[in-house]
Amino acid sequence: MSLDKCNTFSQKDLFGGQGEVKIWNLISGRQMPPFSAALWCELEAHGSVGRHRQQRDPEVVLCLSGVGRATIGKHSHPMREGSFLYIPFGASLSLENLGEEILRYVIIKVRQ
Repeated sequence: MSLDKCNTFSQKDLFGGQGEVKIWNLISGRQMPPFSAALWCELEAHGSVGRHRQQRDPEVVLCLSGVGRATIGKHSHPMREGSFLYIPFGASLSLENLGEEILRYVIIKVRQ
């Protein structure tokens, strides 16, 4: 499915962060076990997604482009093209775009 056919929405200051995140729901309205979510995200330059806890499912984040930082629990991880991060159920996550370009990443959540 192409992005232009996905349910798209924007969030400002997500989870107490700063700036806008555009989100494409890649599995909107479809059942795709074991996946509970697949989201293409674009975080504006110097934007952030505030710290939040994984309340339902573990997830992976794959960075597609840009430069940023993910903080999982107390540990900081660089984000750049090809970075792959695992966020376990119950862990906290925050994201920062450290660059002048959009930070593009995909989030995939899997039911336990």
